[in-house]
Amino acid sequence: MAALPQIQEMEHQLSANPGNMGLTLQLANVLHDNRFYDKAITMYREYLLKNPKDTNARVDLGICYKEVGQLDAAKKEMKKALEYEPKHLLAQFNLGIVALIDGNLTESNDWFKKVVEMAPTSEVGKRAQQLLSQHSNPQILQPR
Repeated sequence: MAALPQIQEMEHQLSANPGNMGLTLQLANVLHDNRFYDKAITMYREYLLKNPKDTNARVDLGICYKEVGQLDAAKKEMKKALEYEPKHLLAQFNLGIVALIDGNLTESNDWFKKVVEMAPTSEVGKRAQQLLSQHSNPQILQPR
């Protein structure tokens, strides 16, 4: 809730200058960071109409969709990001997460393997490796 004054100020600035795409993206990011996913989705979509090749914004939009349970839309946005930037690690990692949430362990592992192959020592690569290790031990995934 500490971000509400900042969000309100940004919305006010944007209403005075609706064509400011930098501010639109900035507001989308603040909304995303503060878990106002529905509003963030609206702002990311508006931004991406003018900047469709911004892969980071597209992945963030996909994450917002994932957070509100729209898994198909999340996959679509992340795969679109990969069309523009095929080696986008966070798009691939998040596709693995979405597939995992969707119950598709094979697809999930395929995405995580790609991340590990591309950047094994990165933080994302290490997290993907950790998830792959958990999936190879089914007892870890079973509720107790």
